[in-house]
This record gives sequence, C-alpha cells and structure tokens, in this order.
Amino acid sequence: MIGVMAANNVDIAGTVRERAARELRNRILTGALPPGVRLDLDAITEEFATSRTPVREALLELSYEGLVRVAPRSGVTVIGISPDDVLDSFTILGVLTGQAAAWAAERLGAEEVARLRELAEQRCAAAGLTLRIPAPRLCTDNGAMIASFAAHLLAAGAPPSPLDAATDPGLPVVQGQVA
Repeated sequence: MIGVMAANNVDIAGTVRERAARELRNRILTGALPPGVRLDLDAITEEFATSRTPVREALLELSYEGLVRVAPRSGVTVIGISPDDVLDSFTILGVLTGQAAAWAAERLGAEEVARLRELAEQRCAAAGLTLRIPAPRLCTDNGAMIASFAAHLLAAGAPPSPLDAATDPGLPVVQGQVA
C-alpha cells in the first residue's frame, strides 16, 4: 500500500474534494499511480491537509469514473485505463469535435473565424509548423482536396494516381497551406 506523493504543480482551484479528485485523476491517467496500486486514505488525507470526508468523496467520484475500485475492508485500488478506454475516448472526442465544428460553422462570424485562425497559427508555430489554409473554393468537399493534391503531385513529376488513390490521414503533418 502506498500513499500519494505531492506533485510539483498541483492545481489548487476548487473545493478540497475537487482538487483531490482532479489531482488523483491526473496521476492515474498519467501513470504516476499505476493499475493495481492500493491507495492509503490516511496518506492522501495528510497530503491534502484535510479530513477524510473530502478524500473519501473524491475517491468515490473516481470509482464512478471507473478509475479506482473501492472495496469494503480492502481499501481503494487503482484500476487505471485500458487501451480500449483510450480508443473509446478518441471516438467520443471525434464525435464532440465534429459537433463543435458544425456548431461553430453555423454561428461564428468573421471576427471569430479570424481569431480561430490566429490561435491555429500560434499552435502550429509552437509545434514548428507553418499553417496555410486553402482557399474556400478548395474546401467544399474532399474530392476537390484530393484533386488538388493529385494536381500538385503531377506538377512535381509524379505518375498519375490510380482511381482509388487518396491521402493518408495517418501520415505526420509537416506543413499546412493558406491559398
């Protein structure tokens, strides 16, 4: 059984229960608390300088999330996340991202779109990339993007692509383009 060690950058916003749940969740998801580890309620209580009640509530919250198992007389054990959990998270993220993009497309004005471009440029620059956004006439459907890609390949001397050719979304992004 181990106690939870204090982290250097603990987020202190929220109630004690919220802070404890957030910090423990972060440690579980980052692997600092690996699956199978038994958590020491007294050590956690001491670390967060609080009573047992908010720590118990935080652990109960994590059990509802499936990150720990709370068993009477056995204590609290980290379950962690499985590869399937990660895949499920990406599926959910994809659905939510699509919904957010649809919502934004219907509601954002020119100023908001300009701000989004600024933020995208900053994120790309931080990653060492150059953001280039294609002209709107090229963003109408995937077919136009594939045709443009094929035209660039032909212009560069590549042989014509077969009819079933497409871009590979699994390839790393090294450059974006604004036309």
